This record gives sequence, C-alpha cells and structure tokens, in this order.
Amino acid sequence: MQQSRFTNIRLLIQGATALFDEGKISVDEFGRLIDDVENDYNRIVADMQTKEMSELLLSYVHQTNNR
Repeated sequence: MQQSRFTNIRLLIQGATALFDEGKISVDEFGRLIDDVENDYNRIVADMQTKEMSELLLSYVHQTNNR
C-alpha cells in the first residue's frame, strides 16, 4: 500500500512538471503543488514510522509478558 502511495506522489510530481513545462501553470502554482505533494510525502513517512514503532512496542510487550 505504501508503494502505491509513493507511486501516486511520483505521478503527481510528473504531472505538475509537465503542466509547468507546457506553460499551463505558473511558477507559484507549481510551487504550491510541489509543497502539497511534499506534505503528503512527509505525512506518509510519519505514518510509516509510527506504525513501525507501534509494532516494535507491541512485540516488546508480548515478549515481556511471555517471560
């Protein structure tokens, strides 16, 4: 699932770049699009890190309870 999210981000960047290269959006619009994509990327990475930390903590608790 994470990979498809990153694929979507890559496609959004490619689309924004194509629109800019074709002169269909301004520099400011391009900048806003890229900022939004960057925010999405950062949110996905933070979600992944939270999930990994949660899994580590659950594993630790499970191991501790089985001792």
